Amino acid sequence: MRSGATQEPSKKKRKSKQQTAAGGGKDPVSETEWRPPPAPVAEAATLLDTQIRSLAQLIGSTDDGHGRKAALVRITRLVRKTLSGGQARLIGSSALGLALPTSDVDLTVLGRSEAGRRADLDALQAAVQSSGLGRRCLVIHAKKVSILKFVEAQSGLSTDLSVAVPGGLTTLAWMRGQITERPSLHPLLLVLKL
Repeated sequence: MRSGATQEPSKKKRKSKQQTAAGGGKDPVSETEWRPPPAPVAEAATLLDTQIRSLAQLIGSTDDGHGRKAALVRITRLVRKTLSGGQARLIGSSALGLALPTSDVDLTVLGRSEAGRRADLDALQAAVQSSGLGRRCLVIHAKKVSILKFVEAQSGLSTDLSVAVPGGLTTLAWMRGQITERPSLHPLLLVLKL
C-alpha cells in the first residue's frame, strides 16, 4: 500500500472541497448563521442586549409611520365631525411606539358620556360606512368596553375605536412610566411581540 493512498484528505483539502461544493468561496450567511463567534460568559448579556436592540430597530424601521399618521388624521376628523365635543386619543401599542407594521390602531373617544356610548358607536359606524372611510365595520357591544372595529380604506389599517373609556389612557400613562424607568423594556417588548 502506498503511503497516503487510503488516508483521509488533509483538513486543508477537506475545507477547500467544502468551499467548492458550497459555491466556490466562503458563504458569509451560513458561516454567520451556523458558526457565530463565541462570546465570553461575562459579555453574553451585553451581546443579547445588542441583538435585541438591533432587531427592535429593524422592526421599527419597517413601520409605515406616514400611512399610519395619515389614517389617524382621517379617523380623528371623522370623529370630530360625527360626535360633537368628541376627541379621539391614540392608545395601545401605537401610542407606545410598540406597533408592528401589521398592528392595529387603538383609539378612545373622550368628551362623551358613558350613557351615550352605544348611540355614539352606532353613529360612528354609520359615518365610517357612509363616508367610505372604512370597510368591514362592526360594532361589538360588551359589558365593559364596546368598540367599533373597521379597516381604514386608504391605508388598510385595522382600527379599534372605543367611546368614553378613559381606562386606556390610564394604562398608557402607566406603561409610559415603566418604559421611561426601564428603557430596555421598549426594545424587549417590541421583539417579544414577534
